Formats: sequence, structure tokens, C-alpha cells
Amino acid sequence: MNLLSLVSVSKVFCFAFCIFMSLPIMANCIAVVTAGGGDGFWGEVRKGAESAAKELKIKVVIRGPADEVDEKAQAKIINSMMSLGCRALVLAPNSKERKLDVARLKKEGVFTVYIDRDIGGKRVSVIKTDNFEAGYLAGLEMAKTLLISAKRRIVLLRMDKLVVSTSRREVGFLKAIREQGLELVYDGYIGTTISQARIKSYQILSKLNAFEGVFTPNESTSVSVLASLKQLGLEGQVKHIGFDSHELMIKSVQQKKMYGFIVQDPFLMGYQGVKTAYAAMKGEYYEQKISASVVFVNSNNITHKKIQTLLGFIE
Repeated sequence: MNLLSLVSVSKVFCFAFCIFMSLPIMANCIAVVTAGGGDGFWGEVRKGAESAAKELKIKVVIRGPADEVDEKAQAKIINSMMSLGCRALVLAPNSKERKLDVARLKKEGVFTVYIDRDIGGKRVSVIKTDNFEAGYLAGLEMAKTLLISAKRRIVLLRMDKLVVSTSRREVGFLKAIREQGLELVYDGYIGTTISQARIKSYQILSKLNAFEGVFTPNESTSVSVLASLKQLGLEGQVKHIGFDSHELMIKSVQQKKMYGFIVQDPFLMGYQGVKTAYAAMKGEYYEQKISASVVFVNSNNITHKKIQTLLGFIE
């Protein structure tokens, strides 16, 4: 055998050996697949997941589609991550089709933990907000702030009917305002991205004669409607209650240009998601359901320590 052949064999052996040596490391890998990207809600999920991974001394790989209703993109991300050898998945499913992926992965020995929403199936645990109750809370807060108002006309600007979590919030909100005797003057969808929602919300709101309150069920719709209300000269005049938190929402509440928002605990979802997936992977005890609490934030309580912690101002 000549020198060139020896070098080639040596390279092949080294390549195979390196792959073999990396397998135990990747066996401790947990994939975290969110329903969207960005620095807001899903960014906090990422921070929680990374914090848990650091404590457990394991590797987490975190990705999500740009659009929350892009089912194909999420499916590709899941398949790509599983090819790395990760043995557990923390997933915010963006389609009921994910149940098929979860069932297939379970047969392959991969445990799945849902976060933020639950679509059923072969998942081992669910960590999420009670979205119906969170929406109901938003409705009660809307009724409270409009209690002495002569008219209480409400606009509901939904996200997308395919998104389970926001749909439940919308249903909860509607139940509360109907019980409290508020009048719904518009109910419609404005889209899953900020660009979509900003254009659509402006078109809708500019055509309405008058309204005293508006509810938006997530970060992207809330930020978009803030911009539309400002453009229409209604910022601070209409009682706008949003959901999740964003720098613009926080600033607007502090300046009393937005009435308030419901804040979840996405850090907890990411943190407990990874912890639970790791326990399932190791055959250890884990909770099959963990509820993440919500809090209504307005100018009266935004400086409180608990709120500041949820908003990420206090570690």
C-alpha cells in the first residue's frame, strides 16, 4: 500500500471515529422548536431553554419558523434537528399535523414535550398558559376600565384561526365581554406577521366610526395595532389591551399610550420544557402538565418587582 492510500484510509478512519465519539454527546441533545422567531416571546423561551441546558450540562438546539403558521417550515426544522441525534423534543406545535410527527418520533424513542399550546397526541407533557382563562382575564380588565364609560364598544382583532393558543384567548375574551355587557362592533383576523397585521388593522380601524376598546391576542398583533392607533391619532384615547410583551408595548404602557397587556412566562416554558424533556429522556419523574401563570400589566403595577422580573428587567 502506497503512502497516498495510507493517508486516505487514515482520513476515513478518523472521520468514522470522530462521528462515533460524538454520538454520546448528541444523545444528550434536546431540540427546541418554537412556533416563531424574534426577540420577544420566543426569545424569552430561548433564554429559558438555554438556562436549563446550562444547569443540566447538555446541548440544546433552538430554531423556529419565521411565520407562526408556516407548517412546512416547522416540519423541516423538526426533521433537521432529529437528524442531529437529539433524543428529546420541546415543541410549540403550529399545526395539528405535528401529532403525526410526534407519534413517529415516539416510535423512534424520542420524547416530545409541548410548550405554549396543546394539540394532543403522543406528547409526554404540556407546559402552557391556560389561554382561555388568560383571554377571559383580558375581557374582565376591559370591562373594568370601561365601567363608567357611556359607551363600551369593542373591537377584537384576531391573529389567525390556525393558531390554537391565540384562538383560545379570543374565545375567552369574547365570553368575558359578553357577560359584562360590552358591545362587539368588529371581529376579524389581521394576520400572523407585523407587516400583515399593521396594514390590515389600519384598514379596519380607519373605517370604524367609533370604539372605546380593542383587544389583540399576541405580540405581533399588539405591536401592529399600537402603530395603527398612533397613525389614526387614537393612541391613548382607545383602551387597548394586548397580549405578551414587547419593548414598544412596555414603553407605551409606561407612557399611558396603551392601557395594558397580559403577560405570560415564556422563560418558564422554555426552562421547564427542557427540564421535563431531559427527565423523560433519562427515565426520571416529570410532571405531565405544568401551568404557566399570567398577569395583567398596566401603568399601576408595571414597576412592581414581580412584573419587572416577568418583563426581564430583574434577573
